[in-house]
Amino acid sequence: MQQRKRRKTETAPEYSESAVRDLILRRLTRMASTRAQLEKYLTSKQVAAEMYMPILDRYEEVGLINDREYAEMWVRSRRSIRGSGPLALARELSLKGVDPLLAQQAIESRVGDDLELATALAQRKYRSVMRYEPHTRATRLATFLIRRGYSTSVAFAAAHDVIRQTAMHDGDSDVVLASYEDD
Repeated sequence: MQQRKRRKTETAPEYSESAVRDLILRRLTRMASTRAQLEKYLTSKQVAAEMYMPILDRYEEVGLINDREYAEMWVRSRRSIRGSGPLALARELSLKGVDPLLAQQAIESRVGDDLELATALAQRKYRSVMRYEPHTRATRLATFLIRRGYSTSVAFAAAHDVIRQTAMHDGDSDVVLASYEDD
């Protein structure tokens, strides 16, 4: 005979104002967070919204929570470490609850020459696609860059640039001529 699982009647824990402040400050000490992330965290801890909203408002006023700075920091780090493109950055910031306008401003302030960064990423990736025909190389490199958040036009331009540079360096004029014919 199967035993029924007993459900414990769980009541939401009662948090004092100082306990909620401690939760928020510990979270911010561990990692920078957006207001939306903190709200989600506090909700998961079953803290009542009327308890944490005034505290979050106050922390925003004094600058402990700043979605603009968070977005700028996120763009700077993802761009330098992963080479993420603007589309990927916007998507990631949206998932973190950053206002789309703030995200766009942060991306525009840090995004330099997308083609230059995409070309550098494609050069690093090139060795893994060398065994393919030039057209397949271009497609694979461009697909890689598109997944990293670059527009289709930037991705294909960077892929073709890398293939042309490599072909000219290796002295393979057929590949150079064929890649120019694709344009």
